[in-house]
Amino acid sequence: MDVSIDEGSAIPVYRQLVKQVVRAVGEGSLRPGDPLPTIRQLASDLDVTPATVSKVYQILEGAGIIATAGRRGTFVHGEASANVGRFLSREMEIRFREFVDEQLQAGVAFADLKRFVNKELSDSNRRNT
Repeated sequence: MDVSIDEGSAIPVYRQLVKQVVRAVGEGSLRPGDPLPTIRQLASDLDVTPATVSKVYQILEGAGIIATAGRRGTFVHGEASANVGRFLSREMEIRFREFVDEQLQAGVAFADLKRFVNKELSDSNRRNT
């Protein structure tokens, strides 16, 4: 499994790792049944705490992207590809809701926030078409 950490990123390490595994499954470079390193091995390879890797594995297992098979190890879940879309949608909803709540609590007017979001969506659509 090819994952790395960007030490300069504002994104927490565990989220960087979750994102990379989800992307690898979505792109097909990690396939159902593929083994993942043990928590200790991945923590050692990345020079992070085992607790960080454990958190990553718990999130991914809860999303149905990986499965732990006791002593046999941890593997990409058989339904991982189907579960990636649901996971990404749920994550987007959570992060967007947090963003909206933060902006409103900071005093941004609802109408201004709505204009900003619509503009960004429109600009993004133009850039990506």
